[in-house]
Amino acid sequence: MKNRTHMNSMTFLVLIVILFSCNGADNRSEKRAKRAAESKKDIMIAVVDSSSTASLFTDGVKLAVSNLNASGGISGRNIDLVFYDDNGSPEKGRIIAEKIANNLDVIAVIGHRFSEVAIPVSITYEKNGIFFIATGATDDDLIREEGMFTIRNIPSEENFGKESASFAHRNHFNKMVILFDSESSGRRSAEIFYQHANLMGIKIVSEKSYSGYQSDYRYLIADLIKGPKFDAIFLGGTMPSAAHMINQIRSIGITVPIIGTEMMDTPKLINISGKAANETVVPSIFDPKLPEQLTITFVEEFKKKYGVEPDSFAAQGYDAINLIAYAAEKSGYIVPIALSTTLKLLNKWKGVTGKYSFNHSGDISGKAIFFKIIKNGNYTFLERERRE
Repeated sequence: MKNRTHMNSMTFLVLIVILFSCNGADNRSEKRAKRAAESKKDIMIAVVDSSSTASLFTDGVKLAVSNLNASGGISGRNIDLVFYDDNGSPEKGRIIAEKIANNLDVIAVIGHRFSEVAIPVSITYEKNGIFFIATGATDDDLIREEGMFTIRNIPSEENFGKESASFAHRNHFNKMVILFDSESSGRRSAEIFYQHANLMGIKIVSEKSYSGYQSDYRYLIADLIKGPKFDAIFLGGTMPSAAHMINQIRSIGITVPIIGTEMMDTPKLINISGKAANETVVPSIFDPKLPEQLTITFVEEFKKKYGVEPDSFAAQGYDAINLIAYAAEKSGYIVPIALSTTLKLLNKWKGVTGKYSFNHSGDISGKAIFFKIIKNGNYTFLERERRE
């Protein structure tokens, strides 16, 4: 038995070397894979948060690791986390990615919330043979056909935009205004929303851009009042500027519903905007009241440990760790390429945010997107009757 296991391990290592040689991979990729396959030490995973937008992401990660380590870890090996903060900065992200790449003990990275950071660092991780789960980056350009090590456990901006347009259509918002931050991912979100809304017969009566670096949007908003009437606003923005925009929209007397982006799915929106945030709708992939035992248990454990209800980022981090654990157990190898390949074949795996399936490129498919509205300073989930 020992000899056969050893032979299987050696065969696997040979296959890894051949694979990397054929793909012209950096020598560090081979060294990392070989070290991961032979190591008996703790499994090292890098976690990169983006503190520019407050969330409970790292708390979700820590809870998952605590639970796994308490139950024997992965194949008898504990998980060891190393934390970084890219602060939403591409330059900081680059420095962190290079630091992680130089540490051959790191087999996986989760995090890098913003697409403008996640896309360039994914190239570094690909080159260095590090498995990367992006937990917040929705840009379509993140997932590439030639990518071997990158997946994301959040839908693409194309999916979010299409579902947001469908939500507007279901709620009979026949005439809408689009506002978007021209210097962020909000621009692309607005383009996608416009495309799908137009196909569904929603008339866009006005479309205006702004800069997240501005502080006064009143002249722009005043133009909306002078223009054609509208039923709702699509706000392609990111935090915190989107919250300031909402404040000024309400202060000038506009009361129609506002549909935001997934980047606005944070308690910080309510903290900044207060009552002005009422009637703002945001898409989310996590409903803490999802009637599934995994979700129920996760929410109970999280509240017991941290005293608050988990947000979507906490759930994303929790699921990302458990995806890695599943892939390692399923494949029998705690090696980056084995983790990536196993998850790209995944079909309807259950996490706390619902079911997971991935395509061969590493994009998540069929992921449910929920909508929640702010009323009286709290989020209320909508359309529960439409769910399976």
